[in-house]
Amino acid sequence: MRKWGAKKRRPCSACGKPTKLVKPTGIDNGLCSYCNKSNYQIRHVNMLRDNNRLLENENALIRRQIDELLLELSANRAG
Repeated sequence: MRKWGAKKRRPCSACGKPTKLVKPTGIDNGLCSYCNKSNYQIRHVNMLRDNNRLLENENALIRRQIDELLLELSANRAG
């Protein structure tokens, strides 16, 4: 009689812990649950930072346009 052992799990590519055997194909990236969660948290924080940079750039552009319009307005009043 042959004994069936547990299926071999792949080690996590980041920390070496065993990964889950059955994963949805979208998250089969070789990471364990903990490292995968950390990966998503890092991606989310980076996305928020990128969005913040875009908003800051847009705000700076709007401020410059307002300053130019105010200068033009003051020049028209003076002239």
